Amino acid sequence: IPLYALRSQAQAISMGRSTAVVLTQVFSAIGSIALLLAAAGLYGVLAFSVAQRTREIGIRRAIGASSGAIINHVGMQLLLQLAIGLAIGVALALPWSRKLANPLMHTKGYDPGVFLPVLAVIVVIALLASLLPLQKALRVDPVIALRHD
Repeated sequence: IPLYALRSQAQAISMGRSTAVVLTQVFSAIGSIALLLAAAGLYGVLAFSVAQRTREIGIRRAIGASSGAIINHVGMQLLLQLAIGLAIGVALALPWSRKLANPLMHTKGYDPGVFLPVLAVIVVIALLASLLPLQKALRVDPVIALRHD
């Protein structure tokens, strides 16, 4: 054994894992960026969707609908869209996460410590994306909304 290559077993294992560790860190960074981009896209789409309905919301208020009824109506549509999107996303993510699992790196195919925070971030962004424009739409004077039709 050449003396210049002497190392302990722990050091040899650590050096053998260094590529996998770097790849894991790169995938984590890319995943975080993808989550931020998805959140920004989700916010944009939902905010635009609610902003497009400003006139409808004004007309509903002019007819006599309460703010709570309008929030419930928009909220049910949001929950439906969110449920469909999350179901498709989780259905696609689970098989791919199993392919990325590595017992040597102590990673599971479906780690609740990863999936649950991501789902929570998406749900919070969806709620904020719809509530902020909805508050603005609820402030529109119903008479102005009726004049535009």
